[in-house]
Amino acid sequence: MSDYVEVVDDPSLDFGTGTFTVGTWIKVLTNDNNFHNIISKKNGYNGSGIGWMAWLDFRATGAMQLRVNDGSTAGDDTPTASGDLKTIIQDGNFHHLVWVINANDTVTYYLDGINEGSQSFTMSGSINNALSLRIGTQGNSNGINGIIDDPRIYNRALSPAEVKRLYELGQTTHMNTTITSPSLDTGLVGHWTFDGKDMVSNVADTSGNGN
Repeated sequence: MSDYVEVVDDPSLDFGTGTFTVGTWIKVLTNDNNFHNIISKKNGYNGSGIGWMAWLDFRATGAMQLRVNDGSTAGDDTPTASGDLKTIIQDGNFHHLVWVINANDTVTYYLDGINEGSQSFTMSGSINNALSLRIGTQGNSNGINGIIDDPRIYNRALSPAEVKRLYELGQTTHMNTTITSPSLDTGLVGHWTFDGKDMVSNVADTSGNGN
């Protein structure tokens, strides 16, 4: 993995102690037993670096994971989705992944519109930082050998119905052109379609925030 998108820090991408949602389509091109960072606003994998990171862990049966650090503890809290997701995600097809992070310190994982479970974590302080947001890597390492499409970030928690709708909208169209839905524009602070028309001079953010 050598290509990634770097988005300069902006207040709209800092969520403090609040709620936010991260979602994207991915297609894994090389099956392995490693971990891969999908979208992050954090430096340092273990006990360093205030911020957050949405990632995949293929070292065992496969899991969606979230890593957060507010600086209040020596290390990060890492909730893990249950179930064997490795075989599903590494099947050579596109899959839709969503992390819904709630202010009550829980994260709920969705794969292709289906709830894969929730986990709790401890966070008492802000996860704001001055770092760039990176899509396809964390820092500049551990990116995924695959294709990322239509990543979105919201400053609110999407409902299960909204997550399902987002999956259905992109299920048959995400490889060609992105279809938007007004109800899914609320709270959208970052949206990079990767459609040709949005990549003329740079990777444009179509959320209206200019990220």
